[in-house]
Amino acid sequence: MKKFSLRWKVLLMVIGIIVILGVLITFYIRSVVYRSFLEEVKLRGKLIATELAFTAVDPVINEDEPALMELVERAKRVGDAEYALIIDAKGHLLAHTFEEDPPETFVKANVITSERETLVIKQIKIGGRAYVDIAKPILGAELGTARVGIPMSIIENRLSRIIMSMNVIVLFVLLAGILIAILFSNSIVNPIVHLTEVANKISMGDFDVKIEVKSKDEIGELAKAIERMSKSLQLAIERLKR
Repeated sequence: MKKFSLRWKVLLMVIGIIVILGVLITFYIRSVVYRSFLEEVKLRGKLIATELAFTAVDPVINEDEPALMELVERAKRVGDAEYALIIDAKGHLLAHTFEEDPPETFVKANVITSERETLVIKQIKIGGRAYVDIAKPILGAELGTARVGIPMSIIENRLSRIIMSMNVIVLFVLLAGILIAILFSNSIVNPIVHLTEVANKISMGDFDVKIEVKSKDEIGELAKAIERMSKSLQLAIERLKR
């Protein structure tokens, strides 16, 4: 089994710590930013749906289909809304911005029927795409429901850009950490390698080897101890020869 040197152990430890912290921080930021973006999208959708519900009162009462179509088209152009529709109190579709009539299941997916519901927000799918669907009652649900949909892809796209920036930062931190780890490991490993070579030479009877460690930390203390041991062994051997 191959043994890793101390230098590699230090490098792997630093890389592991940075990668783990980077992943944890990225997931945390993703979660926080996702919730923030989602709330922002909901707020935008709420404003658009509220405006649509307010302006749709008279056209719904007067059954003015052209006016309703103009309202939903205008709502679609506002902000990030990708669709808008108006449903009457019986669940019938009055106006929408789709090229073709949407499925009935989609129309009924978010309809307000109670006066107590002032706003309903759901995440729904249509055509394989996910949307934040915001429904607002028209005149307390007496006339129907106004809905707008904002694609979840807006959140994902913005989130992807932030995560990409985070990954770049983590990469730079990783490279800086590797460089620091190399410098740090060299300052520790090189003296230890030198002391190992010195100890090997002393064990073979070479007491004239020089210890070139100037640090004043534990490694420096170890170097002094080896030097004292070398002198002690040299004196002991000289005594035995007499």
